[in-house]
Amino acid sequence: MKELPFQIERFLVKQLACGRAPAAIAEDIQAQFLRPVDADQVRAYDPDADGSALNSDLRELYQRTRADILGEDEQEAEVRSFVAVATTDALADTSVHCVEKKGTAIVLIASGGEYTALSNRCTHKGGPLCEGELSDGSIECPWHGAEFDVRTGEPAGPPAVEGVETYEVRVEEETIEVKL
Repeated sequence: MKELPFQIERFLVKQLACGRAPAAIAEDIQAQFLRPVDADQVRAYDPDADGSALNSDLRELYQRTRADILGEDEQEAEVRSFVAVATTDALADTSVHCVEKKGTAIVLIASGGEYTALSNRCTHKGGPLCEGELSDGSIECPWHGAEFDVRTGEPAGPPAVEGVETYEVRVEEETIEVKL
């Protein structure tokens, strides 16, 4: 199977999660991304089929989309829980940290005594946000300069047009926890 660009994979997985037919998805990809894709390639991304093309990020996107669009969130809410990721004394006042817990890569951001957590993967081309620069409430992807608001995950600057996932953060005594 030919590997598809990250942005097309995300589009394809979201469309599958919404129950669209593989042939219709392939037509949309050809029209929107000018990329020849057939229905068989689309079917390879269906987690109910083989699912070998789905890495953990794409599988999570599929589940999250089904929850958002189709209201399948009860099971997910039960599975998610707070996980310790760092201590407050281990982090500098304004800093960016890479954390991986439960198979999820996270960017943990400390700024002025507040903590936020985002997906580590840029929605433009999949760059590692934890290697990016933090400034004025946004983090910049080191690959192509896409910027994301650290509180909302929304794109703050091109080329990204889709936001990154944010995670709920809490501090219990001196332990920073993220809900995964």
